[in-house]
Amino acid sequence: MKSLSAATALSLSLLASTPVHASSATASITNLQIRLVDLDLSDGVTPTLTPASYLQTWLQVAYQQMEVNSFGSALGPLTKVDSFGTSSAQVFGGDPFSSSGWAATASVNRTVNESSGIVGIYLPFTLTTNTLLLVSGSFNAQVSATPGDYTSAESRLEMRSDDDAVTTTNIVDSAIYPDGHFYSRGGNLLQASYANVTGRTVDGVLSLQLWAYVDTAFTSTVPEPASVALMIGGLAFVAAFTRRKMQRHE
Repeated sequence: MKSLSAATALSLSLLASTPVHASSATASITNLQIRLVDLDLSDGVTPTLTPASYLQTWLQVAYQQMEVNSFGSALGPLTKVDSFGTSSAQVFGGDPFSSSGWAATASVNRTVNESSGIVGIYLPFTLTTNTLLLVSGSFNAQVSATPGDYTSAESRLEMRSDDDAVTTTNIVDSAIYPDGHFYSRGGNLLQASYANVTGRTVDGVLSLQLWAYVDTAFTSTVPEPASVALMIGGLAFVAAFTRRKMQRHE
């Protein structure tokens, strides 16, 4: 029985030494604002951004995706939350054309395997001539990782137009790699701009994506109960076999 007890103690010690995963990542943006500036006060044109009728946002949690008509034709407020397991994606109410702005959060908290939370907005628009379009918001990333896991939080803001002008892409992100290295770029200001000086209206697209991701596959996860039982049973068998062999030689 001493051998069996020793084997059991060894098994439990091996189980205790197995890393318990508690990695998490959160990507959020607050006070996202859209501003229009008149570049020519004498042309009689009122700066206007007209969103397309198929404007939408999407929420994706783990592998469950849900499309949402977020603002409608008037870019009105929206509040929507989606969750799956320990992942979540949230779009909070707000008006991007007012001082209150618009806010969203994507987060994931995993103990095994991998998961992600994603919030996105896809805004096709038409912009009047001699108009400067400014988009800005505050980005916050929070990442933590059990040694050996990979976690990241990212926000990507892009502006494209149909006049072959220089487009604006702004990326801010943070990540913890399996070797423990921490990486961050872009600070906490998310911004993009476009000046339409073509003399005509132009079509363009504004897209924003928040992405939170955790992958625990880089190291072994906590064993399943069946694996623990098999490990204890195997060690107990070895201990019993050794004890009998020693008894034969006494």
